[in-house]
Amino acid sequence: MKIVLFGDRKRRQRGGVLSGVLIITAFLSIIAGTVMTEVSSHLLISRSLVTKVTTEATTTSAVEAAFNSLQGTPLGTSCSDLPPAQVTLNGQSAAAMYLSCAAVMKGNPGLIVLSSNSHSFEHDATHVAPDDYLIGDSSGYVYDYTFGMSTPRWSLQLKGGQISGPSMAMPDGSQISYLVPVSSPNSQKKQKCRNDCVALLTGSSSGPATLTCFMDINSGTVRAAPASGQHFPNLTFFGDDQGMLFAYVATHDGNCEPQGSVDTLGDEQRVVAAPLVFPSSSSDQIYVLVSDDSGAKFVRYSYSSSKFTQVGSPLSWPFASASGIAVERAGLPTRAAITFADGGVSMVQIGADFSLTLLASGGLGTNVRGAPYWCHCPGGADLIGVGGDNGAIYLLNTNLTTSSSYPIGPQISTAPAADSAGDWFAGADDGNIYEVVHPPGQSNLVLGAIFGQANEEFGTSALVDSCGTEICVYLGSTDGHPYLARLDARKADVVACITSAAPTCEPGVNPRLWARVEVGSGADPKVIRVQGWSYYSP
Repeated sequence: MKIVLFGDRKRRQRGGVLSGVLIITAFLSIIAGTVMTEVSSHLLISRSLVTKVTTEATTTSAVEAAFNSLQGTPLGTSCSDLPPAQVTLNGQSAAAMYLSCAAVMKGNPGLIVLSSNSHSFEHDATHVAPDDYLIGDSSGYVYDYTFGMSTPRWSLQLKGGQISGPSMAMPDGSQISYLVPVSSPNSQKKQKCRNDCVALLTGSSSGPATLTCFMDINSGTVRAAPASGQHFPNLTFFGDDQGMLFAYVATHDGNCEPQGSVDTLGDEQRVVAAPLVFPSSSSDQIYVLVSDDSGAKFVRYSYSSSKFTQVGSPLSWPFASASGIAVERAGLPTRAAITFADGGVSMVQIGADFSLTLLASGGLGTNVRGAPYWCHCPGGADLIGVGGDNGAIYLLNTNLTTSSSYPIGPQISTAPAADSAGDWFAGADDGNIYEVVHPPGQSNLVLGAIFGQANEEFGTSALVDSCGTEICVYLGSTDGHPYLARLDARKADVVACITSAAPTCEPGVNPRLWARVEVGSGADPKVIRVQGWSYYSP
């Protein structure tokens, strides 16, 4: 066997070890690089998570600041009056904005059905100072509810008759005189009500009312509310659907004595709304809105010594059938907004000298069945609310330009009403009450809430006022029940973001935190119920 020996065996061995070391070193470098990449990635992810958490904490704090403002704000205060919600936290500034804000019923449990005798309610109710709700039905019942209550303080039936128009109450010393238009109370003919009349009820703020006497009407039916005298505070003035205007004594001891009457225009135009009455040095100045299917007129009378005297020429409109009137204030000078069935709207001024001036007229493009409502809204804005047959609520400025509108959908046959916060309520023909609101800082209307449901359409306009710390909305339905919505909470949609332009969110700033919350209840105005929240990128 031949053995071959290689020269420099050590060097050859050192070369094999070096190669292994290089391979191991390369492998370790790969592992080290991978580990360092993983560590760097985790550091970047951790830094991103920290940034996200601090951002979310800051925006959440801004939303909580908005909730705190809502907790301390009475329901009758406009959300536009809330202070800006802004915070600085974690080296960042965040602002919270209200997308919507509306008074609601906690959990929206539905309308409260008021105790009654289940007959249709078709004529507007009256707010009797300081806190009573007076309404009559189609069977001659008159009900008086203390605001916020579901059972009547008193009720009285004018047997055999139907309530034909809105009632009115006027002080009578320590008592209250209630004037109730009624049609054909057959069982009362012996009390001088031969056909249609106005019933005088007498009561007090602490006791029930009783029938005192009737003011007999020979010509037609009273379908508009009576009005109290001003220079002659013991008198009441009212008109019927044949265009007659009457004056009667309206005190508990006056025996309903007639004082005078006049045929307003001699053409059987109906008196549409309660006469407007203003005192002069020796007389009452009375303005009567009369209308038929071809047009309408505003007529001024001076009343004294049991005599009506027409003053000046009537103010006329070409619009068909006046629907109602709303007055800016009780004293002069004042303005009055008038709606018409064909969609016309007019603004009239009654001057300090009792003069009549037509300021503006316009049209809404839809039929209008209800009267307008004049709101002295927050921020000093005067707005006139009108409901249309097309299912829209219109808000007009005093120039009769549409400031904003909202299409709720179903037909609105009555007048809307606003609360002290400037939120608007309307009863629709589908039996629901709709609330529309202005989001803070915005001119457009949004849907605030829907309350319901009555079994038929509402026959009376919304009547809204505070009842303690809550807001009460009353309406009467043709289904035979008055309804009450007691609003004891506030629902708000809030959005917050990181911003350098506090207290507002700049357009396009992301991310944003959105939250919907219901704040308050009748028992505790501090209760907060979060209904939903999310981060999003608009």
